[in-house]
Amino acid sequence: MPLIPLEEARRIIDLADFMKPRKISVKVWRAINMIAAEDLRAPRDIPPIRVAAMDGYAVRLEDLESFDSLRISGKLFPGDREMELGKGEAVYVSTGAPVPLGANAIVRLEAARVRNDRLYVVERLWEGKDIVDIGEVARKGDIIVKKGTPITPYILGLLIKAGILEIPVYRLRALVMAVGDELSRFDDPGDGGIRDSVSPMIMGLLSFAESEYVGVIGDDLDEIVRAIEDSISKADLVVTSGGTSVGEKDLVKKAVARIGELLFEGVTVNVIKRCSIAVVGGKPIALLPGSCVASVACFHEHLLHVISRMVEGELRIYEEAVLGQEIQVDHNMDSLYLFTSFSGVAYPLRWGPGRCYDLTKANAMGILKRGMLYRKGEKIYLQRLLPYPWSR
Repeated sequence: MPLIPLEEARRIIDLADFMKPRKISVKVWRAINMIAAEDLRAPRDIPPIRVAAMDGYAVRLEDLESFDSLRISGKLFPGDREMELGKGEAVYVSTGAPVPLGANAIVRLEAARVRNDRLYVVERLWEGKDIVDIGEVARKGDIIVKKGTPITPYILGLLIKAGILEIPVYRLRALVMAVGDELSRFDDPGDGGIRDSVSPMIMGLLSFAESEYVGVIGDDLDEIVRAIEDSISKADLVVTSGGTSVGEKDLVKKAVARIGELLFEGVTVNVIKRCSIAVVGGKPIALLPGSCVASVACFHEHLLHVISRMVEGELRIYEEAVLGQEIQVDHNMDSLYLFTSFSGVAYPLRWGPGRCYDLTKANAMGILKRGMLYRKGEKIYLQRLLPYPWSR
């Protein structure tokens, strides 16, 4: 099976029929990093009443035109009941406190001058200043978390604020293994062989799944077949690393072809060219290369795409950036580069599938065309590397 263009591989994944993970219901505080299995809608307006966005004094703008100062008539704190603001009055409010009926602006503490229980205002105000209106965060029925979105600590806080205490999530189970006679388990206390350093990275990236380490499988076709068959019977997806090239001991693709279907063998892009996606019994298998950069890049390019399809969401985040320096792509095919990208400016790191240290500095990756000169200031399209907050 020849290498295919990347866009064709993406199209194949889009059209493939992957088995969906099982849905379970969990307490929301136990759902961190799990993926929402349904759209989660606000059961009520958030906030249900107007609240103060800052510590300060609630006032009526019209009163400031009629009085040089306002009488401070009370205080409100979060959880207090609303009160009515009288004419010519101001009420102290702390952040999150209900805004008095009749008030239409908040004077921040730093702009308030208080003498003898009178408020003097020294800042420009406008209607609605520092007031969070009813339903400003979300209206009743609004989708506050989309299906297919991982539950982050920030989303957790919003769900609890909305009164959503139990949610449906996907229980996504992944089994991860490495292949190669030269390798030893990453958790082996001995010092024999080359430690499997790819599997723990992939398991860490699979923070939204229950990932389990199978271990290291030797370069034996029958042994690889047995390991994959056993793993796919227990999991929603399987990830292998190593043994995906075209050498004498590269047997993983042959093993998968015995028991399932290779959707594609690889793509015409340097670094990720030997990565494959297969299906066995409707469940996906990601066949990653054994080198660190290549495996992480393939995880982001192909496996995140597959999992996004499985959970009917989108786990990938793309961005446009401008180059901070010139790049000449002197390769015989399109090539994947790692980047450090901040404030919309991206700087390429050293090129190569085995530059593991550069992964500690990279936060994005991008594919550049072969033979092209990309000039400083030119726009490029990048994919963000995990971890990120999945904010939309």
